[in-house]
Amino acid sequence: MIADKVERKFTIMICTFLVGVTLLITAVALWLLPVSLLQGWILLVGLVIFIFFFALGPGAYVWVIMSELLPTQIRSKALAVALFLNSMMSAVLASVFLPATQHL
Repeated sequence: MIADKVERKFTIMICTFLVGVTLLITAVALWLLPVSLLQGWILLVGLVIFIFFFALGPGAYVWVIMSELLPTQIRSKALAVALFLNSMMSAVLASVFLPATQHL
């Protein structure tokens, strides 16, 4: 619904900017505030807002743009490869993240 009413470039730029802002706010809250109920609520609200803006912008438009960039003759196979690679990179990142943070 939003993709049809608002220009794509504007939506992606604004939502990506707001994703960065919410991540910055949650990082500052995690770093500066003592462990408390207030910090927990700020982190929860920041995470929910992050998911909201990611779903409106980069999360959704990547698939729209990818399908438009690929030639029609290879679109189905190329999207399957792109989905596989995206899933594999997500799995690798999820597997490496916690051991890397524990090491650091």
